[in-house]
Amino acid sequence: MRCFIALDMDEKIRQFCENKTNELKQSGFRAKWVESENLHLTLFFLGEIDRRGVSVLREIVEKSNPSDFSLIFNRVGYFRKQRQPTTIWLGIEKSDGLNALYKKMKTEIEHRTQILFKETFRPHLTLGRVKDAPENWSDILEEQCPVALRLQKIHIQLYSSTLTKNGPIYRPLL
Repeated sequence: MRCFIALDMDEKIRQFCENKTNELKQSGFRAKWVESENLHLTLFFLGEIDRRGVSVLREIVEKSNPSDFSLIFNRVGYFRKQRQPTTIWLGIEKSDGLNALYKKMKTEIEHRTQILFKETFRPHLTLGRVKDAPENWSDILEEQCPVALRLQKIHIQLYSSTLTKNGPIYRPLL
């Protein structure tokens, strides 16, 4: 089954994201917006995992209780390709706690499974994958007010992901 490990978002952050998404829609962005209940900050995309692998990953996630830290979402940003935005996201302030959690889990996952992670960890909360953007898209995104949202309670979850024509379906595995 297709799996990933992520941090869940609280209701305050979900509501902010819903409001921000509506703002961006009104500004002319067309995108596959992430549904409120699907918002998460991905730590690891794992790909196809067999039952034994899922069992090992459950153990790793269950014992990876985050130390006492919080995350602060502080900006709206984007990834782009060929001068066009591809993804709009919320970024976070640098977090030593999150980086330590990521490194600890990465070491454990790579040691206990055959999964190796090559990509750089760039923590962000995806709001949407852009299909079409207004001509002045960069001005709109650059003018977004700074954000100061705190995620106080860190909760790690292992999810399965089933892709459908209507979008992904995420199911917690813990």
